[in-house]
Amino acid sequence: MRSTSLLLAALLAGVFLPTIGRPHDTMPANWCTGPNETPVIVSTFSYAPTQLQSIADETAELLGSEGLIAEGLAPRLSDGRCGIVDRWNMATYIARTHCSSLSGHPNAMIHITGPASYNDSAHHSLYDYSHGLEGACVICAVPGSPLLGP
Repeated sequence: MRSTSLLLAALLAGVFLPTIGRPHDTMPANWCTGPNETPVIVSTFSYAPTQLQSIADETAELLGSEGLIAEGLAPRLSDGRCGIVDRWNMATYIARTHCSSLSGHPNAMIHITGPASYNDSAHHSLYDYSHGLEGACVICAVPGSPLLGP
């Protein structure tokens, strides 16, 4: 619970993953700006490297080559075949799937807190499943909102 409190404090302080200047941010720049809205953590996740690899493998098998291309997880090669799956994109897809389906809040946004390689400007070349993945699913809500449940 302490780590959730620290994560929320970082969000509220505005020091959580700067949104300006990072390529393809996982959160819109003008997010959570409504009257009295505040970011609220609804779920956290921490994928160990083997768990992340397993989910990525299952996802690739489920989607197949055309699905991987359609989801932007792998490029289509000039000969029509599916290229290598981009691990950063797959990790983002896994986190978004967690936040949209497993958190109970389909509009939850992902905030990846680690590893550093995921948030690095060279993340497509640096990030690897062996680094794991940690973060939170966050929604914008007015305190006391029914979105937050009982």
